[in-house]
Amino acid sequence: MINKLVYAGSFDLLTNGHLWMIESGAKIAEKLIVAVGINPAKKGFMPVEDRVRLLEQVIKSTGLENVVVDSFEDRYLVNYAKYIGADTILRGIRNPIDLEFEMSMRYINADLEPSIRSVYLFPPQELLTTSSSMVKGLIGPQGWKSVVKKYVPRPVFEHLLMKTLVDRFRREWQAAGGKEAYLSADDTFHRLASHYSASNRHYHTLEHISACLDEIDSYPGRTPVTFQFSYNAICLAIFFHDVIYNPQKDDNESQSALFFKELAEKAGLNQQTIEAVVEMIEATKGHVSHSYAVQLMLDIDLSILGKSHEEFDEYDRNIRKEYSHVPDILYNAGRKKFMTEFAKRERLFKTQFFHDKYEKAAKDNLNRLLNR
Repeated sequence: MINKLVYAGSFDLLTNGHLWMIESGAKIAEKLIVAVGINPAKKGFMPVEDRVRLLEQVIKSTGLENVVVDSFEDRYLVNYAKYIGADTILRGIRNPIDLEFEMSMRYINADLEPSIRSVYLFPPQELLTTSSSMVKGLIGPQGWKSVVKKYVPRPVFEHLLMKTLVDRFRREWQAAGGKEAYLSADDTFHRLASHYSASNRHYHTLEHISACLDEIDSYPGRTPVTFQFSYNAICLAIFFHDVIYNPQKDDNESQSALFFKELAEKAGLNQQTIEAVVEMIEATKGHVSHSYAVQLMLDIDLSILGKSHEEFDEYDRNIRKEYSHVPDILYNAGRKKFMTEFAKRERLFKTQFFHDKYEKAAKDNLNRLLNR
């Protein structure tokens, strides 16, 4: 067993490959120091403080008690290792290029600090192509979130979501108001995010909000000037429709609408927008409306029903987690009754666009669920 082991890198962006190295290193050392190396001359994708914070969050989520996070600057790795009293550094080798590089560094490190040893680990096959640069290259195009989430730990994915959502929220909030809306946008978003990031949430999260925004952005009728008011209202309704969510209460929709209304009025948002958003949020309780804009919002909220079997089943598991306080026998009966009511509807999706896109798959998913 190694007494004190150092695993260093830029961790800009932390991936599942890094996490595997950390978990593996923790098994062979009394104490593992995960150190963020700082290069002042190099502008990173993510600020150093965010990298350190995310490492701490991820390590805490693993339950590893012998791992600590540190950072160092203006030192060679082996010099840093000796400075903190470590005698071994941990390195990963994924391919021949890594091997050639590490062989060269092994001898350079030996010249710098002969007392510091190196230990090398080879990751499993499914992680051989995972790298920070590869994952960063995947961010941006349509559908990137469902791809990137496979390669990074959950806290990292949520951080990336947060970065994209805060920019989107700022635009929509400010579009509906004046000076006060401009000044209050970031604070309002972070209040929202604190609700959606609660530990008891598993489906009604920022990822759900992001998925709903992707749906309205896929709607082909969103661009005409005549639809811009409804588009802005739908986007704001998406952000706020699940902000208050307590599975043991039956007034979540009205409380979410009230939460929005109070903040919107304080920020000076357009009164017509406020009324439209409140109507949309409250309509998510019964999922019935004769307004086309509200129907769009409701169809978007139900779009998960028409996703792939894998995505639908994950949604179903996450809803169960949110009702973990309910015994299986009661939950299963209630869930079946609720979903049966949906399955009996002649038409799940009211707008033609989302009906054509999801109706058939949604009916299939509901039948699979009810026949289990």
